[in-house]
Amino acid sequence: MRRVVVTALAVVAGFLAVAPAASAHAGLLSSSPADRAELPEAPTRVILGFSEPVELLRPSDVTVVDEDGRPVTTGGAKTSPRDASIVEVPVRPGLPPASYTVRYRIVSADSHIVDGDTTFATRGAALKEPVLGSFAEGPGEASVYSVIARFLELVGLGGALSLLAFRALVWGPAWRWRMRVAPEEGVTGLTWARERFWVGFWALLGVALLGEAAVLVTKTATSLGVSVLSALGDPAAIYRVFSETRFGTHFQFRLGLILVLVAIALWEYLAEPIAEAESGVPDPEGRPVATAAMAGLLATCLVLISSQGHASQAPGGNLSVADDAIHLLAVCVWVGGLAALTFVLLRLPRVLPRGSALGAVVMERFSRVALLAVSIAVLTGTLRALAELADPSQLWDTAYGRSIVIKVALLCPLAFLAFQNRRVLTAIAIRGRANRATLRLVARNARVELGLSLAVVLVASLLVSQVPGRV
Repeated sequence: MRRVVVTALAVVAGFLAVAPAASAHAGLLSSSPADRAELPEAPTRVILGFSEPVELLRPSDVTVVDEDGRPVTTGGAKTSPRDASIVEVPVRPGLPPASYTVRYRIVSADSHIVDGDTTFATRGAALKEPVLGSFAEGPGEASVYSVIARFLELVGLGGALSLLAFRALVWGPAWRWRMRVAPEEGVTGLTWARERFWVGFWALLGVALLGEAAVLVTKTATSLGVSVLSALGDPAAIYRVFSETRFGTHFQFRLGLILVLVAIALWEYLAEPIAEAESGVPDPEGRPVATAAMAGLLATCLVLISSQGHASQAPGGNLSVADDAIHLLAVCVWVGGLAALTFVLLRLPRVLPRGSALGAVVMERFSRVALLAVSIAVLTGTLRALAELADPSQLWDTAYGRSIVIKVALLCPLAFLAFQNRRVLTAIAIRGRANRATLRLVARNARVELGLSLAVVLVASLLVSQVPGRV
């Protein structure tokens, strides 16, 4: 099974390496002059009409150049005050006969960068190929840089949320059951779990902050058409994207929530053992108010990610955003829970002499949570695919559809492993106990499931950047 995971990750990595750049999210519906038009007279302005409202980061992000790449505009481009999906740019009057290129880079309503060009010729001049120059430079939305940045963001935020869910829904109830049977194991198990929880939680918050920083830098590079290293060395450009775009508005709010989360988590980390010692009542799930606050902040961050993506422009509006957010939250609880389950099953028997008994209860509790999470993820994921695809043929005719097919293909071995683990749980229930060999088997299967599910998350990170079939 290890070979299956390695192969799956290798296929996904290769897919990322050769994935085409996403060329549009807001589609260009019309242009005046029309693309490849041959005009008897030169126009006085160029008008571009997109499928959704757009933003211009700089007036020069839409420009008209001649055959030598020299700008022939007389002012900066602007969106129409009456319709933000229309962009206008004035052109110098009396243009000589030549072929001209209209180059554009705009921010679509779903926060993705749209690059493109059209051409036209005037007064009988021959129509030539577009002159792009350095305009097409910079990493695309589907570049390895962008996908890895989003992957880190999702792993950090989603992983931290899943740890809270695992602690409250799986570990805490399982520990309380074991306390009634073997009270002498309680303090050791509780202390061990709390220490490991906070180490994992702080590590995942660090990954989340790293991911957020990487997303901001790569978005800046994509927006301005420069390399990632150039963007990293240009704080003014990063600040412009941070402060002047719809993406930046969402980013600011999300970053603020994460900083509040860090403050609450630090307070809880310091206060939790003191409060427990004073009350004399063990609290394996963590204190309810603090846990709910941290989970709420993390969930809000993930909802914000959904609200600035494809779902925000999909049919159904807020319903699509809600569906996408629920899908993302369910996947996080499932995938992060697999990692926590693997860790518990492998390490707990080393800490407690009879840790396999507690491990069996943890496994049984997680099986219920995972079944619910996966069911929700499949249902909401299916609805999202239906909303983003206009025809079944787009599953194989478009990069977005092929990514969905790969995602589903990775879910098939996951379903098989889940079925196998359910059989093991049934056998444990019949025998009334679980030995270490059985737990090691389940832990091995959980590791394979985790590897495959991370590959699914990696494909999902690419899907965010690809053009939906409906566009």
